[in-house]
Amino acid sequence: MERSRNNEFDKLNLTEQELDRMLESEAGNQVRNFVRSMPEEPVSMAWRSELNQKLSAHIRTQERKRRFAWIVSPALGLGLAGALAFVFVFKGPSIVGSPPVTAVKESKLEEKLVASIEDNLRNYDMTGVGLSPDEVVSRRTTQTTYDIIEAGFDSL
Repeated sequence: MERSRNNEFDKLNLTEQELDRMLESEAGNQVRNFVRSMPEEPVSMAWRSELNQKLSAHIRTQERKRRFAWIVSPALGLGLAGALAFVFVFKGPSIVGSPPVTAVKESKLEEKLVASIEDNLRNYDMTGVGLSPDEVVSRRTTQTTYDIIEAGFDSL
C-alpha cells in the first residue's frame, strides 16, 4: 500500500509494525469503538441534484446563445458587405458644379511629355547630383518644339 508524502504519519517516520502496535493499543481500541458506535447517516444528495440541474440549465442557455451567434454573425457580416457593395456600385460620384470632361488631344499629350522632359533636364542642370527634383521650383514649359542642343551636354 502506497502512502502519500503529505500524510501526517509519514512525518513521524513510523514503520507498519509500529503503526499496527499503536492501533491495537488501548487508545486505538477506544477510538475504533467510538467510531463504530456513531450512527450512520446517509448522505443527502438533494443539494447535489439541484446544483446539477442549475448547471445543466445554465449550460443549455450558453449553448443556445453560442449557436445563435454562430449563425447570426456571418449573416450580419454578409449583409453589411452586401449593403456596402450596393452603395459603392449603384451610387456614382456626384458631378454637381464640375466642368464637363473633354477628351485630351494628342498634341496636348505630346506637349506635356516634352515639357516634363525639359523640366527634368533643367533640374539636373541646375542641381547636379545634390538636390532632388522635388526640392527645386519647377517652371513647366509648354513649347511644342524641342531642340536637343538646349539640353546642355556640357555638364556631362
